[in-house]
Amino acid sequence: DELSLSAYAEHRAKWAPWLRTVVGLRIDHFRTTDRDRLTGIVGRQDSSLLQPKASLIIAPWPHTEFTISAGRGFHSNDARAGLVDDGQGGASLVRPPLLVESNSYEAGLRTNVVPHLTLTATAFQADFASELTYSADAGQTEAGRPSRRRGVEFTAQYRPAPWLEINGNLAFSHARYRDGPLANRFIEDAPGFIEIGRAHV
Repeated sequence: DELSLSAYAEHRAKWAPWLRTVVGLRIDHFRTTDRDRLTGIVGRQDSSLLQPKASLIIAPWPHTEFTISAGRGFHSNDARAGLVDDGQGGASLVRPPLLVESNSYEAGLRTNVVPHLTLTATAFQADFASELTYSADAGQTEAGRPSRRRGVEFTAQYRPAPWLEINGNLAFSHARYRDGPLANRFIEDAPGFIEIGRAHV
């Protein structure tokens, strides 16, 4: 069973025709309960996370703007990871955190100089307090070491007609763990390149 609650506030300001800021604050609260029908163990977890976010938008020319953004987000661990038998028919008190924070930074350029076409290029870095990896033996994700992703992303959105939209996305990412010896920092199954293309009618 899972219950999640969230609240979000945002402030937008235009300081000059070429300068805007966006500042936001979000809070999330999660509560999970998991019952193992084989052992009878019941695990419960509560977690909250405050997430500030901010963006600076500079538009020196018409139809073109530069952005600098930073913010905190999260990913959630599998609630079943808390159900660890302590050998006495109870749940272990040692559990991975339910919500794991990530701090992200990015700088980008967006332009729609060409009519009906929007192009975006972004450089980013995301630091995760714990990397999620999939365990085939356990059949679930497991919390791991802190990690970092750096990369660039290119997107294109084209609307040749009001009823047709074509999207494309290319992302190059360098993912590594942030601790341990250099030879042991590669993240299992982390993609270095992602390509997406689709059309909406």
